[in-house]
Amino acid sequence: MLFTFLHHETNKTINQQYLTIARLQTGCSQTEVATELGDSQSVISRFQQRYRETGRVTERHRSGRPLATSHSDVRFIVKSALWNWMMNATQLQARLREVKGT
Repeated sequence: MLFTFLHHETNKTINQQYLTIARLQTGCSQTEVATELGDSQSVISRFQQRYRETGRVTERHRSGRPLATSHSDVRFIVKSALWNWMMNATQLQARLREVKGT
């Protein structure tokens, strides 16, 4: 589950998304754009495909279960896991509850 949290933290800002499309439209290759932005070529390819299909840079609405953690909780978990690298998931959960008072 920590991977899911990290994935949500790495989403691009709207400005970065527009920059990606602008670079692609000026003739840069997907590989060049990926290298400039520190992403893989496949990420840029999926992003470009989504832009072609929808004409928008924002992600499509997704149905499903809402996230159980807020963005601040995710940041706390990630920072705690990096700082206290010996803590397991149960200990991280207990620490989050202790800090939040729940």
